[in-house]
Amino acid sequence: MIVGNESSLDVALAAMKRRSQTAQRLAKLREVMGFDSQRAFAAYLGVGYERYNNVERGLPLSSQLATIIVRKCPGVTRDWLLDGDASTLAPKMAKALSEPLRA
Repeated sequence: MIVGNESSLDVALAAMKRRSQTAQRLAKLREVMGFDSQRAFAAYLGVGYERYNNVERGLPLSSQLATIIVRKCPGVTRDWLLDGDASTLAPKMAKALSEPLRA
């Protein structure tokens, strides 16, 4: 039983880590796209602030929102949004996203 619980915990922790990394990627993308606020970026995407804010806080990125982001942000891919695969990004976007977040 303990092994099963540890396995479930490991899966949950891995999922939380991925969500956190996704949230970090979205914050970086928002900055690269020139938006200082989540509210302004959500408006640009055409989604509600709460919906976008939840994802940047670490909740899962839905397939629907990922599709919207890819359509509105040239050079961004679903593979990068969901998995962090920078090799799929357009070169200019990859360079911009590789810079550290502003303080």
